[in-house]
Amino acid sequence: MSEISEKICPNCKTWSSYSVEERNCVNCGSLLDKNEIIFEEKKRKGLIPAFPKPRPFLEIKDSYPFLFRVVLHIVRPIYFTFMFIISAILWLVVWAAA
Repeated sequence: MSEISEKICPNCKTWSSYSVEERNCVNCGSLLDKNEIIFEEKKRKGLIPAFPKPRPFLEIKDSYPFLFRVVLHIVRPIYFTFMFIISAILWLVVWAAA
């Protein structure tokens, strides 16, 4: 659902329709929202840091030493099994309390 509203353009002072899809002025093409203008300026100047890509949980890389990879291969299944059991117990407790 996209809500359409009207905003006055800070650049050319004309009214334009504003929605999620249409964020620019119809007349001059500049951004209508002042917060977006500030965000784009900071982004252009490089003041906003890039977000790192999320890595897989307990990833086993080939660059790790052999012994560390062996330990991770042993610890990962134990950890996931433990978390599954704890989650199931918590779910049963919450279900019984309701």
